Amino acid sequence: MNLQSAWIKLGDWLLSLANTISLLFLSFYRIVLSPWMGGACRFEPSCSDYAEQCLKNHRIDRAISFIFKRLIKCRPLGPFGLDPAPRRQTARTIHERDCLQ
Repeated sequence: MNLQSAWIKLGDWLLSLANTISLLFLSFYRIVLSPWMGGACRFEPSCSDYAEQCLKNHRIDRAISFIFKRLIKCRPLGPFGLDPAPRRQTARTIHERDCLQ
């Protein structure tokens, strides 16, 4: 194993750790904080479900970006309704999108 692949493995491990910690924080929020705040989410799926889907389907940096944009939308007089988490783009979905344009 060379030094470059060791750094790549370390980086992947750190991203995985950050993702796991984020999912644990989300579980803490759902169990401890959410019952006190009431279930008044304006969107379907709820913001915590949306965050979980993003964390499970995307890298941590991209997931946090999606989650932040969703939370910014959650305000009085803001939008509401169906707002599903973005799907992970694979080579196939990118190809299908390009063919449709």
